[in-house]
Amino acid sequence: MHPAYLAGPAPDFHPFEWVTGEWAWKIDKHLPFSSYLAWSPDRRFWLGEALADPDDWWRITAVREPLGPTDRDTAARSGEEHPALRTPTDCRSLLGILSGAGWRSVYRDGALVVESPDLLARVRVRVDPPGDPLDLGDPHIHVEAGPRGRSGQPPYWQAKVSAGAPTVITDALARTLTSPDPVTRDARRMDKRLLSTLARLDPPAPEQPASRITPPATTIAQRVAAAASRTTKPILAAAAAADGAAPAEAASPPMGRPAR
Repeated sequence: MHPAYLAGPAPDFHPFEWVTGEWAWKIDKHLPFSSYLAWSPDRRFWLGEALADPDDWWRITAVREPLGPTDRDTAARSGEEHPALRTPTDCRSLLGILSGAGWRSVYRDGALVVESPDLLARVRVRVDPPGDPLDLGDPHIHVEAGPRGRSGQPPYWQAKVSAGAPTVITDALARTLTSPDPVTRDARRMDKRLLSTLARLDPPAPEQPASRITPPATTIAQRVAAAASRTTKPILAAAAAADGAAPAEAASPPMGRPAR
C-alpha cells in the first residue's frame, strides 16, 4: 500500500517488545490504566504508552541526565554525544526533504504548513515563536494525516514534536512521510477510513479490451503478389504519362492471389 502514512500501523510491530528484545530496555507493565513504561539502560530515553488516552498513545522522552540509578560505564556512553540528545539546529533540513518530495508550503498564523501532493497529510512547523519545548498543546511540529476540513473530527493519526527534538529525529520523520516505498498491511485489520481513502487513491485497473480477431496468415507468394500490385500501378502510370498516353491499368495478378 502507498502512501505509507495512510496504511496504518503494522499489526506485528510492538515497540515495547522491540526495544526490550533488541536493545535490552527495561519495562514496567504494572501501571494504572493499562499503561506501559520502558526505559533505556542509561535511563535517558523513555517510552510510555497510555491506552486510556486515545489522543496521546505513545510518548517518547529524552533527557540529558539519567532519571534514576545507572552504572558508570553505561552513563559515560551517552550524554551530549548521543545523536538523539544533541541540541537541534533548525527545520531547514526537514522542510527541504518535504519540498523535494513535492510537498507545498504556505505561511499561516506564525507557522509553515507543508502539505502532501494528495492533500491527505500535512506538517505544521511553528516559526514565530518556535514554541515551548515542554508544551505539546501547541507543539513546535505537528503532523497529521487525513483530509482537511473534517468538520471537527480528529485526523486519522497525528504526531506532536516538541522544540527540543534533535535534527536526527525530525529528519527521520520527514523521510518516512515522503518515502515512495509501499508497505504491506492486512486489510482486515486496517481502519475503515484509511481503506476508503486508499481505494479512492488507487482505483481498480480498467478492464482489458476484448482480444481482436487475428486475420488469417498469408503465404509468402500472396505477400509478394500484393507488393507487386502496389508497385506496378505507379510505374505503369508514370511510363504512360511520359509517352503522352492515358494511364493503363495494371495487369491483374493470377487467380487465387489478392489484388489491390
